[in-house]
Amino acid sequence: MKKLEKWSNSKKISKLKACINFIKQQKEINSVVIGINNYIQLVEIIDLFKKKQFIKMPKNIFSKKKIFLDPRKWN
Repeated sequence: MKKLEKWSNSKKISKLKACINFIKQQKEINSVVIGINNYIQLVEIIDLFKKKQFIKMPKNIFSKKKIFLDPRKWN
């Protein structure tokens, strides 16, 4: 997470935007489930999914640790 935060800060984009961009680039993913706290978050997420922007993610950010792969372990 620290690598993602450092990279997103250097690119001046939000972590949400970086993550949604990554999801959109994965051909294996055809649907997602996203939790929200309010209407504003929903609108922001929808807008990010509609954008055609491509942001190349660095390979050193990826992890296969279970804590990142299993949403039940997220705090």
